[in-house]
Amino acid sequence: MEFKNITCYGSGLIGTGWATNFLMQGCKVTLYDISEDLFPLARERIESNLKFLMDEGVFTQAQVDTFMAAFSTTTNPETALKDADFIQENGPENLELKQNIVETIEAYAKPDAVIASSTSGLNISDITACARHPERFVGGHPYNPVFLIPLVELTLGVKTDPQVLEQVLTFYKELQKEPVVLRKEAPGFIANRLQAAIIREAADLVLRGVCTVEEVDKAMLFGPGLRWGLLGPLTVSELAGGKLGIGGATRHMGVTMTKWYEDMGSWTVFPDAYVENIQGWMDASIANRDPRHGRSSEEIITFRDKGLVTLLKYHNKF
Repeated sequence: MEFKNITCYGSGLIGTGWATNFLMQGCKVTLYDISEDLFPLARERIESNLKFLMDEGVFTQAQVDTFMAAFSTTTNPETALKDADFIQENGPENLELKQNIVETIEAYAKPDAVIASSTSGLNISDITACARHPERFVGGHPYNPVFLIPLVELTLGVKTDPQVLEQVLTFYKELQKEPVVLRKEAPGFIANRLQAAIIREAADLVLRGVCTVEEVDKAMLFGPGLRWGLLGPLTVSELAGGKLGIGGATRHMGVTMTKWYEDMGSWTVFPDAYVENIQGWMDASIANRDPRHGRSSEEIITFRDKGLVTLLKYHNKF
């Protein structure tokens, strides 16, 4: 790998997820944050992530020990940044704060260090508005749990160096990530927009009494969701078209789907009835889950992550 010394700037859920991912691929990782009090929980999260993967047969104890030997923490920004080849910024989603972080990074980082921001919605051009070297910044938005989900959405500032983009693309691929590049700015990027569209229609169906929360989840999970865990939605449409492909499927279903679109939810603010009732509906749905699949957030997370490992092994990610 071109980047060997990695600094994760920020020790929250995303920062520790990234740290786990970097360690898994043999990188030396320094985790930075403003207080020593934050590090016990951060280390616990990373060790828990690696132990989970060890229990799932992905790594051995010896490998995990090697990974953790390459991990360190510091509250000193100079120590954290001066030797870093690659810096993954994981600060809160606040523009002013991120601009301050950029200033700190540029004060101590090497001239050739590359910086990626985990921002989930801010423009890189705005984050680096006052940067001395905006050309070496990109957006690298992960999906949680970061150490399992391969997707990273790359966003560019108007001054991002194309060579830096290629370096980051190559590096993320070496980490077994699946990077996608936004060719133009779009609020919410790609995957969150797709999720938002599905969530709105799911909410609308429940509010209209078409189905319950449990039924809408089941319909997605045991229908399109199974296929989408293996193929993207447009490739699914390609197969649905048979010999005619996605073009044939689109022409064949176009008129019918127009009627669906006309009947679908189009609101842009969650209705009060949904906001006020969704937690109760969800609690009832969770209480009715198969106990083997989890009836608490912690149990459901374990069920989810074990399933993700199985699917990722099928995708040759482990």
